[in-house]
Amino acid sequence: MKKVGRRLTVMSLGLGNFSDGYDLLIISGVLGQIAKTLSLNALQVGTLVSSAFIGSVVGALVIGLLSDYLGRKTLFLLSGLLFIVGSVISVLPSYFLLLLGRVIVGLAIGGEIPTSATLIAELMGFSRARVMSLNFTSWAIGGISALLISIPLSSVGYRPILLSGALPSILLLILNRKMRESPLWLERRRSESKMNWRILPLGFQQFLLTMALASLAAYVPSYLHITTETSGVILWASFGTGSLSALVMLDKMGRKPVTCIGCGSCTLSLLSFNALPLTLFLFWLWFSAGIVFASTFTTLAELTETPIRGREVGLGFFSGRLGGALGTLIFPLILYDMPTFFITLGALLGIISITLSVYLMETRGTELR
Repeated sequence: MKKVGRRLTVMSLGLGNFSDGYDLLIISGVLGQIAKTLSLNALQVGTLVSSAFIGSVVGALVIGLLSDYLGRKTLFLLSGLLFIVGSVISVLPSYFLLLLGRVIVGLAIGGEIPTSATLIAELMGFSRARVMSLNFTSWAIGGISALLISIPLSSVGYRPILLSGALPSILLLILNRKMRESPLWLERRRSESKMNWRILPLGFQQFLLTMALASLAAYVPSYLHITTETSGVILWASFGTGSLSALVMLDKMGRKPVTCIGCGSCTLSLLSFNALPLTLFLFWLWFSAGIVFASTFTTLAELTETPIRGREVGLGFFSGRLGGALGTLIFPLILYDMPTFFITLGALLGIISITLSVYLMETRGTELR
């Protein structure tokens, strides 16, 4: 790949992840305005908050699967279009249309991660770990940007803020014209393949870790008596710092050690929930999670075979989204005994860490199959 084309591809993939983080969190800063303007009750607000999560669960499976049949670039482009369509529908003056728009945005979020991770693996060669780390850093930057933008622009109303979610995707589609389809997919899409069952512990790891992260994101603002925007910036800055540190670690140490270290660090932080100041606990967990996400999706893409890579990476992201949706759903129950909940998650994640240390294959320097 020529240097200019490579840079445009990296920028396009990064913008995709930026859009993910931005569109997922942009609703947080304007939720109060929306509830007041549309006279929403508590159930309607809760449904609105969870709508993008639900859409992403479906998108991860469906778009990940379709990318194996219709192409990586095609479905990455479709995810970008869904971001734009969902953002536009979200500003129409109806609760139902707002809900529909957020579900469509969720579909885009669920589809973008598997397709971008697969494209990184198949287009970036042995630079894929570094680009994957940068992509998850872009995800965090998108989330932080959404939270920071919603504060000064709150006076203009929620519709322009939600509509701004379309802007990164418009730029993404412009850059995407220069991106080529994966030659590896074009060459091997009809080859026989079978699922690599060694990816299952990575899926369970994503389920448990995202459940912890989602429930904490809901709990932190009220406990620390800070705004949702402030807590979101703190958490996502920690996550982005972790992802950025994985950029150096993955190629120097290898995928398996970094994945096990990151997962083990998340385990220790969860087990220490009752023993640490909350701010230190949160930084430790979210920093470690940033490392885990970058290493996990690099490993997932490298472990799987080309004809089914999209659906298997999508399955990994689906597992995380499902855990996050469940964590948000059972949050009121978690409040009764949070130490037991997080320590139990830590113990289960510890079992996964041990399993990964035994069964996970090292994929650094390997050719994609």
